[in-house]
Amino acid sequence: MKPVDIRNDNWADIEARVEGGRREVHAAALRFGGAWTTRSLAAAMNRDVLTVRPRVSELAVLGLVDCVGRDGKDGLYVGVPAAHARDRFEGLKSKAVAEQMLLRV
Repeated sequence: MKPVDIRNDNWADIEARVEGGRREVHAAALRFGGAWTTRSLAAAMNRDVLTVRPRVSELAVLGLVDCVGRDGKDGLYVGVPAAHARDRFEGLKSKAVAEQMLLRV
């Protein structure tokens, strides 16, 4: 997300983007626990990695998945509970609004 997106969105807008496949992958990411690759998460979900990997990327943009390292060529990810993602989003939103206010002075 760009700073302007954070400033203009609210958490309800973010939650509305988590539906269908994104919701399913996020739930699996939280159940899987620990750090995982998109390939290992897809295997645990009994899904093709080509359907899981794009959802993980989308969830990362929304703050619901964090990349925490690498396993060879693959990224290692962890699921972020929605409450934690919401708190982090609200902190980023406050910072973005404060920075915008500084530009007006």
